[in-house]
Amino acid sequence: SFCFWADNILIDTHKKLKKGRKKIRLVVRKLDYLPVSYSQYFTVHRKTYIDQYFNEVFFTDYSLAKKYPMSMFSIENVPSYFKWDKYKEYMQILPNGIFAPDWKLPGLAGDTLTLSSLKGEIVLLDFWFIGCGPCFESIPALNNLLGKYKEDGLEVIGINCYSDNVEKIRQFCINNRMKYRNVWNGETICNDYKIKGAPIFYLIDKDGIIIYSQIGHDSKKLERAVGNLIHNTGR
Repeated sequence: SFCFWADNILIDTHKKLKKGRKKIRLVVRKLDYLPVSYSQYFTVHRKTYIDQYFNEVFFTDYSLAKKYPMSMFSIENVPSYFKWDKYKEYMQILPNGIFAPDWKLPGLAGDTLTLSSLKGEIVLLDFWFIGCGPCFESIPALNNLLGKYKEDGLEVIGINCYSDNVEKIRQFCINNRMKYRNVWNGETICNDYKIKGAPIFYLIDKDGIIIYSQIGHDSKKLERAVGNLIHNTGR
């Protein structure tokens, strides 16, 4: 059994979330040194109180000598308590019917983009980060929407969060054939848009008003919302 303290940056994918430390406990089998259980404990200091988190998982019935199908490692096989539907109710994103907060963010080519400069267009914002499975799954749907409705005035803007390595972001966009524009440094507007997970989508009409919002990957719902707005809006 191993027990130690670790900074969040050592075990979290969000490199900018460096606050706090976690107590890690790892139990391995003496016979073959395979892990049996893993747990972590950490505290989060709020303004008026302290949250205490404890998570524990157990590993059974597996072997390094056995080959497992890749389907076992897909996002659909993540335990149900990690799925969107379990905690969507706790996420309060911006409501429909209000003006979307303006922003100015750097582009991947050294340029800058503002939301206000897109007024008069229909804008679909996609908040995402590298390493997010549902974000990756959303790419084909976003490419299809842009190809289908670009002539109708649709702009799809990807907003990358939690990375300050612009070259890494740029290469990710190229490798995954993201045909829509992307900006970065998105964590600076996460509070304004109440981003506490990803992907989160906001559909904004020509006047800058939020018409539809969506938590998580669901291409059919997203395509239906965009299609309805396009069909109800004259070019």
